[in-house]
Amino acid sequence: MTRESKHVYYIYGYVYGVAMKTKVTVTIERDLVPRAKRYARARGVSLSHLIEVALREMSAGESTSFAQRWRGKFRPASRTGERYRALAAKYL
Repeated sequence: MTRESKHVYYIYGYVYGVAMKTKVTVTIERDLVPRAKRYARARGVSLSHLIEVALREMSAGESTSFAQRWRGKFRPASRTGERYRALAAKYL
């Protein structure tokens, strides 16, 4: 079961964006939880916020375009192969 809520972010009095929040269950090592909570508390944020920021930063670099992801991955077809001749006869 998920629980969703809306959060509006304000920066300098302007509405920055509306984000839908979803509750998620994660499993981590037992001894890490108190350390992570202390770390978050020392920075004045919740553990959920700390995890959200970390995930957002990790996934920020994945916004590459389709062309960037596939650049250099394809090789030109051999024009001497049987498949090329068949496709050329059909489409050219």
